[in-house]
Amino acid sequence: MNKLHHLKITDVLIEEGLITDAQLKDVIQREKATSVGLEEILVKSNMVDKNTIMTIKADLTHTKYIDITSCSEYEEFARLLSEGICRRYRLVCINKIGNKLSLVMSNPLDIFSIDNLRLVSGYEVEPLLGYAPDIDLALNQIFGYSELPEEDSEESNATDDKNLQDIVSAMSGLDLQIERKKKEEAPVIIDTPLIRLVDGIIVQAIEKKASDIHIEAFENIMKVRYRIDGIMHEVMKFSKALQPSIISRIKIMSGLNITEKRLPQDGRINVILKNKAIDMRISILPTIAGEGVVIRILDRASITLGLDEIGLSLNIAEGFKAAVSQSNGMVVVTGPTGSGKTTTLYAALNTLNAPTKKIVTIEDPVEYYLDGINQVQVRPAIGFTFAAGLRAFFRQDPDIIMVGEIRDFETAQTAIEAALTGHLVMSTLHTNDAVGTVTRLMDMGIEPFLIASTLRCVLAQRLIRANCSHCKEPVNPSSVLLKLMDKMNISFPDNIQLFKGKGCKACNKTGYKGRVGIFELLTMSVELEDRIVDRSSGTQMMEVAKRHGLKTLLEDGIEKVFNGLTTIEEVFRVAQA
Repeated sequence: MNKLHHLKITDVLIEEGLITDAQLKDVIQREKATSVGLEEILVKSNMVDKNTIMTIKADLTHTKYIDITSCSEYEEFARLLSEGICRRYRLVCINKIGNKLSLVMSNPLDIFSIDNLRLVSGYEVEPLLGYAPDIDLALNQIFGYSELPEEDSEESNATDDKNLQDIVSAMSGLDLQIERKKKEEAPVIIDTPLIRLVDGIIVQAIEKKASDIHIEAFENIMKVRYRIDGIMHEVMKFSKALQPSIISRIKIMSGLNITEKRLPQDGRINVILKNKAIDMRISILPTIAGEGVVIRILDRASITLGLDEIGLSLNIAEGFKAAVSQSNGMVVVTGPTGSGKTTTLYAALNTLNAPTKKIVTIEDPVEYYLDGINQVQVRPAIGFTFAAGLRAFFRQDPDIIMVGEIRDFETAQTAIEAALTGHLVMSTLHTNDAVGTVTRLMDMGIEPFLIASTLRCVLAQRLIRANCSHCKEPVNPSSVLLKLMDKMNISFPDNIQLFKGKGCKACNKTGYKGRVGIFELLTMSVELEDRIVDRSSGTQMMEVAKRHGLKTLLEDGIEKVFNGLTTIEEVFRVAQA
């Protein structure tokens, strides 16, 4: 209650002779010295009966008082809202009629909180007055007692994760700004619940170090999921009624057409959070249940990494550096989407970038801007494809060319021609392993002798979750795991200790925090070139590569397990064939 309401209550109490002026002064002093509210002090001091003071308060605030201790049937509805929401707003849901929830609250006049509750739950809200200590007792009976401090219990709540309400409530104090590219753009209203909600989703994802935000439309509900360390986590659900407003807000932020709902759209958002610039790539896709959004959060810090900082083991790092240091030929980085291929290529470009070199890239899209490098965005709609861009590059006198992805014969053929004519060409391809790149190029129609004469190396990679440094502890492998490792001819070196995160607040109880790369480097040899020209099978080429020192993804992952960086289970999840 604010002071105005305190004075009104105390005026009534004094007028009716329930307390004296001296008692009031004592209560006010005790309220200032503690975090206990005025009503609670009066009740605990036996100055005023609980029902009496709450009835007076209800009359003054024009609300209805509900004695939650006498309400016997509220447990049927109490879990309609998550524990985090109930504790944050100090409320208990006691009824649901149609689309309206009856909420017993310690402060039913908090319009901002009621507005947030209505927005997040998708229900109308009937605020009712309750005695705060009774609400706390009811919440403990519903959800159980917690020995954690208040902030810990909020962060550990999986349903509320999240604490969207915390973020929405605090949004006015966060410095989240959209970088405007056009001065004529109209200013955006920055203080509505919808805008705070969308900003809250973005801020929370950034703070949780998510790589992607998925806002998905379903028949009767909207879901928000974050991809954290490569794993999807559902964090929020919204009323379907909010879908058009949320999508429109994101379209406005990214400069897209808010009236177009039939076609996919792509855009970008550049925001500033706590004086840090963050880039986001937006993809909007129409589905049968409405438009869905995926927001890729781009970490500018990753583009400043060098080859020594991306997790390459010593032997692989030396081989890869030797390949990218050559004046001509082709270097390919392969792996599935989200395996860090772009980061690896940018690390190589950072290593090679110098005033004596001209570097050009053609990408779809250009995710990061690199200082000192000429970057080009493909535009297939007007015929400017990877192949067309590459042909244009020949007249730009480049030393090094990066092709975002080889997708077809024309691009592959043009990249091979560039490598043959004295350029170093770096690109990506989607294959399961390094040897698969050779067979994929053959399948595209590239002649084997061209592959053998231009390909310098192929780096296959994956990203696996790393052990949480806050909670990792020594563990012994299970018998099932030991049998599997024995079957795969993997043995433990002497005196090797395995580690695994047990789960803590820092890693959201997963035991993993952050990711580390595992790699497989295929370098060319005379014998391998002969195998390629002879169109040998992938298995035969792999045997030759292993004889010349190739370490598979699985073997590199196991080495990182022995170094305590991750777990065998995680390596098997990502790298096991």
